[in-house]
Amino acid sequence: MLFGWFFISSTYKGEIAVENLLHIVSGTSMMIKLIFIAILPNMFMVFLLNTWEYWKACKGIFVAIFLYIALSVPFIA
Repeated sequence: MLFGWFFISSTYKGEIAVENLLHIVSGTSMMIKLIFIAILPNMFMVFLLNTWEYWKACKGIFVAIFLYIALSVPFIA
């Protein structure tokens, strides 16, 4: 979530506050794209850990990704 917040706050240069922007964007297709951007660093770590054969750490990050997606589903609908 920290990467998603950093991405939005660094790229968005509009007049609306970031909190209000997220409230407006929730429920649209744009929210799904923001969620996938926030998951990208985790997926990078999964691929690295898979390459280095750290299976338990890889499974732990997958669980974190699935929890993150499950918690973000109410914001999508």
